[in-house]
Parts: sequence; C-alpha cells; structure tokens
Amino acid sequence: MSYLTLFTIGPVQGFIAQARKLQDLYAGSFLLSYLSKKAMNKAAPNPIPEQNKAEILFPDKDKNAAPNRFLMLVKAEDEAEWQSFCAGLAQYVKQEWVNIAKSVFKEKNLNYSDTVSAQIESVLQVYYAAEEYPKKGFGSETFADCYIKVIKRLGSAKIFRDFNQLNELGGRKCSIMHEYNALFYRKKSSFITPDAQEVTAENTAGLDKYIKPGEALCAVSLVKRCLKSAIPAFDDDFPSVTDIYEMYGSKYNEDDDKHGYYAVIKFDGDDMGMWYSQPEKKGINPEKIEAFQRYLSGEISTFADTHSRGIVNWNKTDKAKGTGVVIYAGGEDFLGVFNLENVFALLKKLREVFGSINLTEYYENANEADNKTLTFSAGVVIAHVKTPLSQVRKMAEKAEEKAKGYNNKQKDAFCLTIAKHSGEVTDFIQPFYYDDNSSSLEVLESLVGIIVKTGLSVKFIYQLGQELERLAETENNSLHKEIFLSEAKRIVSHSEFTSAEKRKTIVADVMRILEKLTNNSGFNLKNLLMYLRAIAFIARERSAIE
Repeated sequence: MSYLTLFTIGPVQGFIAQARKLQDLYAGSFLLSYLSKKAMNKAAPNPIPEQNKAEILFPDKDKNAAPNRFLMLVKAEDEAEWQSFCAGLAQYVKQEWVNIAKSVFKEKNLNYSDTVSAQIESVLQVYYAAEEYPKKGFGSETFADCYIKVIKRLGSAKIFRDFNQLNELGGRKCSIMHEYNALFYRKKSSFITPDAQEVTAENTAGLDKYIKPGEALCAVSLVKRCLKSAIPAFDDDFPSVTDIYEMYGSKYNEDDDKHGYYAVIKFDGDDMGMWYSQPEKKGINPEKIEAFQRYLSGEISTFADTHSRGIVNWNKTDKAKGTGVVIYAGGEDFLGVFNLENVFALLKKLREVFGSINLTEYYENANEADNKTLTFSAGVVIAHVKTPLSQVRKMAEKAEEKAKGYNNKQKDAFCLTIAKHSGEVTDFIQPFYYDDNSSSLEVLESLVGIIVKTGLSVKFIYQLGQELERLAETENNSLHKEIFLSEAKRIVSHSEFTSAEKRKTIVADVMRILEKLTNNSGFNLKNLLMYLRAIAFIARERSAIE
C-alpha cells in the first residue's frame, strides 16, 4: 500500500519574508531549501528507489535547488505506519534545525540558554498530508484525483496549525522577526530584557560583524546571519542592494536620492496547480498523467537548478561580469535582484527558457500542443536602495498578483512597479507577447534605447500625460487610440532635434512603437500613460549609468 504525501517546511514568513537586507532573504531561502533536501534524503536515502520507504516525486532531490515542499509516495501497511514515518521525518527536520542553531552558538562562544532554546524550537512549522494511492475500492480514482485531495488536506492542516505561546518578558523586539524578544544587540538599547547580551568585538568570536550598531536580534535571526558557522556551503559574502546598483560602474552617493535604483523580479508559474493536479484539462493524455507529472517535476527542477541560476549569476571578483543574484528559485517560484541595465533582457530570457519546456509527447492530440506552453506571471519592482527591503518584497508580491489578473486573468504578463524615493509609485501591466507574437520586453527596450541613444527629451511623455489624463478615465478604447496617436505624433514632432533628418527618423521610430502598443488587444490608455512614465524614468536612470 502507498500513500501520496505532501510534506512542507516553514514558515516562509519567518524565514524568508522578514528581512532587512538581501543576505537575510537569501539565508532564509537557503535554510528552508537545505532542510527540505535533508528531509528528502532522509526519506529516500538509497540510490536504488525500490529499497526506500519513500519515493520522491517532486522535486528532483538530486538537484541543488529545492522548494520548501515535496511530494512523495510512502510505502506503509496502514495509516498508523504512514503516520509514524512522517512524524519521525518531521522530528528529524526539527532536530536538524536545532543542531544548526547549536553549532552557531558553539562557534560564536554564546550561551545556548533556555530562552534561546525556546525561540529556536518554536519557529519551525512542519506539515504533511496524504491520500491512499491507489485507493482500494476506487479503481477509477486517478493520480490527479489523489493529488487534489492531498493539497486540500494540507491546506486544512495549516488552517488549524499549532500555536506555541512563548512566555517572554516584555522588552525590545527583534529588528527582523518582531514576534520574538531581542537577545543580542550592539551598543546600548532601551527596553532590553535582562537575559539579552550586548555584542562587542571583545566578547564574541567576530559576531559584531553580523549585527549593525543599533540592531537587536532574536536567536533565530542571529542563526540566519551566522549560518556559515554551521553550514560551510552557505555564502555569507552575499551582495547588498548597493552592490547590485554599482554592478556596471555607477557609484552610489548616499546624499543623492535622485539615483540609486535597482530591480527585483518575482515570478510564479501560471496554472501550475492545474498542470500538476488536473493536466487533462490542459489537453494532457489521461493515460500519461503520472508519467507527465514526473517529467514536469524534473523539468521544473532543472529550470530552477540549472537554467535560472545559469542566466542569473553573481561574479564576486568582477561585478560587471555578473548578471544579478538569485534569492530563491524553488521550482516555478523565483525571486531575484538585478541592475536596471539588464533586468528586462534577463526577464525575457527567463520567460523564453521556461516556455521552452517541451510537453508535446504527453498531449492527447498533438495539434493541441502548438499553442500550449508553460508560462509565468511576474512582478517587477524598481526601488531605491534606501527603501526598506521588506516593503520592496511586498510590492513585488502585489505586482505579481496584478500580472496574473491581466486582461481577464489571461496571465503570462508582467507588472512593473516603480517606487520612487519620494514616495511616488507608478505601475503598469504588459503581456510578455503581443498579438503578433512580438516580445513586449524587446519593444520596451527599443523605446528606452531610442530615448537614451538619441537624447530625445522625455518631456513629450509628461505632456501626453497631462493632456490625456482625464480622457483616460473614460471608456472608449477606439477613440482613445486615434486621439493618443494623433497627439503623440504632434508632440514628439515638436521636440528639439539637431536636424530635420533626425526628426523624421526618430519620430517614425517612436510612432512605430506607439502604434504597436495601441494595436494590442489589451490596450488601455491609462495603463499606456503609466507605461510611458515608467519608460521616462528608466531612460533617465540608464542615462545616469552610462
């Protein structure tokens, strides 16, 4: 007898989302991935699958990248044996986390007190759910049917999650994980609890480099900052957002709030729940569903482990030779940080590679495969280095949600949000491909390139916005197109040019792009005006870089 089991490790909020700098984000992601791989290898340690108690179906456990959840088939005589196996696996994961924390404290010559232990042991959340497969008496129940039930059961388990109340004294909270008291701090701080320890260069083994003056951390946040002490493979020389901004020669000036912008990309595969649980609705042959799901999980793992990290990489010795940094790439989920110079070219490449996963042989009708490829929707945020990282991450999540709702939830789009240091926020949505199958990111780059290379003033963009802003609030797309194109040509033509020939060429190039933007089925004047304002901003920043 086998049980289709979904096993998940968290919390994502505590380990990843709560972060003050890129290394905090990376450490949380690395830690969950590390624990997930540990759990998979514990569940299926033998390279000969038949000799294991469990078979890992998703992700590929031999890949470096691993999401915080995995799907497996567990062999068990009955539910009690399955429960014992999963409970033992959960306990193993929790103990691995405790061992990591103890290693850090030992290396840093810190007291692993009862208060520290309580914080460490309360943070990890492990959940699992299963469905018997194939179920006795239900021969018609498919693998997909079981998978759907498992997902629902896991969701129910998380709703009624365990709540561990820590009886901590009132006092200053951790600078990162606000639910915990601060136990380690640099310099004097108000409301510190009696069991908190001041960190100095003299009293700890180099711990002062991990805590900034004025910061106060709980035990969990401290372990994440010092993770390399326990896991040598962890990279504790992770770049900052300032490093990303300075990749191609720019120097950040703290007194210059006008410049200093970088980009964050967060994307998620579209309809992945359906691709895994109900692939027949996507045209997959019902007789090939289980083989398809194994193939898909392998391809998604390869994308996360090889392709995305091959496209996005950081060069420590020569920043200009890098392309960005991956915070996490777990399956079809991705979070990365980029310089403005290459962010759109890299997003285009990521989308192309993700969509190139070949599913043809699994379709019931080969003709259906022509226009059915994997897609993702992305949130892109351009933010200033001084903007709190937690705020930027939240904006990226919201942008991704907006992209998935594009044009009646057709998805396969990106939403770009520009969060200026002044507080002004501009955003727009575009599909990755227009109706003629041309790349919207190439079009965006073309328009930015024209402005940067020719020195065309972006005043025409702001003038268009001022003149058409009220019209954009009305609903008449066909009229909007005519008025927009007519006004755009008039205003661009009145821009300053060094010669009549250049005027003719530049106006023609700009109008060709604007016509393409208005001819797309998702055209919306308000969205387009926001798009142009974003273009003006990007062009200004690119000009500053160059």
